[in-house]
Amino acid sequence: PLNPTSPTSPTLIGSTKTDKAYSKALIKELKGEEKKLQDAIKEGKRATKAEQKATKQESKARKDLTKATKKEFKLNKKLASARSKHEKACIDLDNAKEHVNLKAEFHQKQISEQQEKIVLIESFRNRLLK
Repeated sequence: PLNPTSPTSPTLIGSTKTDKAYSKALIKELKGEEKKLQDAIKEGKRATKAEQKATKQESKARKDLTKATKKEFKLNKKLASARSKHEKACIDLDNAKEHVNLKAEFHQKQISEQQEKIVLIESFRNRLLK
């Protein structure tokens, strides 16, 4: 093998035990560093995915907010229109009630005048018949 850190590489064959132990420790440390690097890369990918997902969720939330704002504005216009129509209907109702009261008073006045005239006619008849 061409890897100088491989235990069977020509540079390590015939080395002393200390050199072999040092090489093993170095290889173990390198593998640990490689593992840490791979873990960091995975964490970086996860963080990137999470950030992209959060970006999409924020975008959707903003879209939903815009939609809700437009709907509220539209319904608020309808509400204002309905309130205006209701106020006009209340005014029309009050006017109609007043009109009914005036006509009822006029009717009562006509009944009273009719009764007075009937009484007057009856009194004239009674005088003429006597």
